[in-house]
Amino acid sequence: MGKLKLLLKIIFFSKKILKRPKNVEILMYDDIHQSIFKSFFKNNSFDAFDIRFNEINIIILLKTIIFKGIKNILYNYSLEYIKIVNPKIVINFLDTRIDFYKLKKNFKNMKFVSIQFAYRANKYPDIFQTLKLIKEKNLTCDYIFCFSNSVGKEYLKYIDTKIISLGSFRNNIYLPNFKKKGLEIKKRISFISQFRRPIKDSERSLHKINMIDRNEFYLPEKVCLPIIQNLSFRHNFEFSIIGCSKNEDDLELNFFKKILNNNNFKFFKPKNDYDSYKECYESEIIVFIDSTLGYEAISAGKKAISINSRKPFYDVVSGFGWPFENELKGEFWTNDHSSSEIERIFNYIVNVPSEEWNINVNEFKKNILNFNENNSLLLEKLEL
Repeated sequence: MGKLKLLLKIIFFSKKILKRPKNVEILMYDDIHQSIFKSFFKNNSFDAFDIRFNEINIIILLKTIIFKGIKNILYNYSLEYIKIVNPKIVINFLDTRIDFYKLKKNFKNMKFVSIQFAYRANKYPDIFQTLKLIKEKNLTCDYIFCFSNSVGKEYLKYIDTKIISLGSFRNNIYLPNFKKKGLEIKKRISFISQFRRPIKDSERSLHKINMIDRNEFYLPEKVCLPIIQNLSFRHNFEFSIIGCSKNEDDLELNFFKKILNNNNFKFFKPKNDYDSYKECYESEIIVFIDSTLGYEAISAGKKAISINSRKPFYDVVSGFGWPFENELKGEFWTNDHSSSEIERIFNYIVNVPSEEWNINVNEFKKNILNFNENNSLLLEKLEL
């Protein structure tokens, strides 16, 4: 965001806070997804601060401008905010925010902790390619809690830190909750949507996603979904699509109606993240391209197949489960969306015995996405 645009946002659109922030034990860097953290850290004083300037603390802003000017205002505002709150731990749930890793050197006695939010790939604009391009030095934090040791080694190439294989923070919380409730598993095959709304003047433009033509980006869905739907019905499964858009309109639903050319599917529109995980858990089999939620489903023990044929993933280094070195085609994944390949992995997942699938899941958790019930390892390392 340019300086002028940022200043205009602060002056005209930001909510102004006039009181000094309170001291807390745990401060969250960026207030996105703060509700799940506030609940998790319920035994500790907790707060989050908005680094997007939708909300701005006037006292801290004025102090920042008076002593540091408007150059690097986000960085200097963050430093001043952390200094005043004086937490024991600063925690970040958006591991791609490179600015976060520049802060620790100023606070030797605080713990700075980053938690991997989503599946990472070796492609721009994901974090590792970005770090490779900008060649930023002196990035550091105390811990990065990541999906697995294999992806942890990628963080270590660019950031001075200790890595802990935690798995997915959200998955680690939601799965025990679903088991405790005894949710019914339905004879249903669910496809995980990765629909992205077109946004003008952004990387999700009207015609492109991450610089890839939208038609080409969604080619796997256009080829795979009619095949998966037919196979589901042939094996007496319901077929559903787990949506990802929380908007009120039917743009995402109509996108899939056009692909399938029928209404013979259930479309689930989530109200929040929890709903998406719940719908996954209640489905007998999950189908996905390269969605984080698909990887989390396998870690949770769900039977799933991945048709990992989206354009950025055609090369070996960005295949299924990157950076762990897998073959391009396995028993329950493939990089080929031909009908014969889809039918091959579909037949495997429908017929695989539970004992054999559990072996697959244990290998998956060890190498690609770990599972740590209720994030006990996080609490242990943070001494909470």
